[in-house]
Amino acid sequence: MLARVPPREFDGWVPAGIAPVNAADTTWLESVPVTIDSAGITEWYLEPDRVIGIDRKRVVVAYRSWAH
Repeated sequence: MLARVPPREFDGWVPAGIAPVNAADTTWLESVPVTIDSAGITEWYLEPDRVIGIDRKRVVVAYRSWAH
């Protein structure tokens, strides 16, 4: 999923207690059928079975989860 979120809901997408990493595997974004540019996503959070990318300036969230 790649979406602009309402500013009041934005902080809810940032995982509590997890430090951001500088980079993540973003190849999955190529298959997301949206017109939102993901180039501004520079803040990534990695958890088991989940990755969240944040663009604070444009209030954009990239989200991917999967099950084993």
